[in-house]
Amino acid sequence: MKLLLIEDHANLAQNIFEYFEPKGYLLDWARNGLHGMELAKNQPYDLIILDVVMPKLDGFSVCNKIRNELALDTPIIFLTAKSQLVDKVTGLDLGGDDYLVKPFQLRELESRVKSVIRRYQKTESQSSLVIEDLTIDKDTRQVLRGNQALTLPPIAYKILCLLAANRHRITTFREIEDHIWGEDVPESSSLRTHVHTLRTAVDKPFKTALIHTVPRVGLKIGRDDKI
Repeated sequence: MKLLLIEDHANLAQNIFEYFEPKGYLLDWARNGLHGMELAKNQPYDLIILDVVMPKLDGFSVCNKIRNELALDTPIIFLTAKSQLVDKVTGLDLGGDDYLVKPFQLRELESRVKSVIRRYQKTESQSSLVIEDLTIDKDTRQVLRGNQALTLPPIAYKILCLLAANRHRITTFREIEDHIWGEDVPESSSLRTHVHTLRTAVDKPFKTALIHTVPRVGLKIGRDDKI
């Protein structure tokens, strides 16, 4: 497993290397956001560990560029001394997958790495998914409905990919929350807001809705007569 560590503190970076490398992980280190962007652009990684407060380019900006400019789905775990809920929500809304507050135990970081990659692998068995007239190209992060390109923010895109991967069954609300936030699920209205955003992009401009709610259970994707 190959990890990219983007962290400006050399001592912490060294500790992470000394912990992970004997366990068989391969790591690259970038000391600032610009270098991290360059590495992420030119090499494939299984996961990125990303500090928030850094010189030249902060972690939130790096995440935003990785998702929107480089169009990469590589899982991202934020490391930060900021423990405010607003900072955590900002990171996740930008496309981060988890958020670990400093100081932390290295074994907790390893546990988060394994958990995020497990969640990620559930939706990565196919690089392209087609449901009716909806096409998801994971290599380019492009979503089409018919010939129309759709613009989705990171969390709505994650929900769509999960629904598409589970298109033959109902995806429970709990599964969706676990996939997006892991153990740190925010207030109850957050998922509702992201599902509304997803429906606005995927269903609202079109005659036929593809995303359907199964009350008190979850969501399913497909034509209504196939639910």
